[in-house]
Amino acid sequence: MDTWYAVARLFQKIHHLSKYFYCPIKTNRLVKDSTAKTYSSVGNISWNEHQQQYGKPLKVKDLNMDVRLFKVIVSTDRTDYILTNDLKPNTVEFIAKIQKMRWNIESFNREIKQLTGIDKCQCRKATAQRNHIFYAMLVWNRLKQTAYQTWNTIYQVKFEPLKKFIVERLKMKTPSFA
Repeated sequence: MDTWYAVARLFQKIHHLSKYFYCPIKTNRLVKDSTAKTYSSVGNISWNEHQQQYGKPLKVKDLNMDVRLFKVIVSTDRTDYILTNDLKPNTVEFIAKIQKMRWNIESFNREIKQLTGIDKCQCRKATAQRNHIFYAMLVWNRLKQTAYQTWNTIYQVKFEPLKKFIVERLKMKTPSFA
């Protein structure tokens, strides 16, 4: 999930369903470890080498459950803090892999909205809405397959035929679009 959804109520709901969450949190989130007496922001926590590799157990303000925080260095100018209720001894590499999966989901959501019109359904009945979503996913799947086969992006596959048509029409002495 994204930082937008990093709220205690949602964390507790996921935890009560016996599921795991791996959620990036903002650096101003208030937490405290077992040695601290007061809460401080995530960005101000000190880390030793073991904690950087295997995460740091801590308490989050307004959240009544055991969690583990991971510090994932994405690049030289970006560090993500990932909160999870999965208390198994995971490594920061595992958490980084989980975060990469999240990006694929975000890309899928963006592509299916921009290229298939999945969000423009005006149907009222549930069956028609399910059909619309199903066919939008079929279209996305076909665009993705064609993109892989032609070594193009999914956006090039979608818009290249339209681009060729417009260029041909503009080359005509009297273009007619209607």
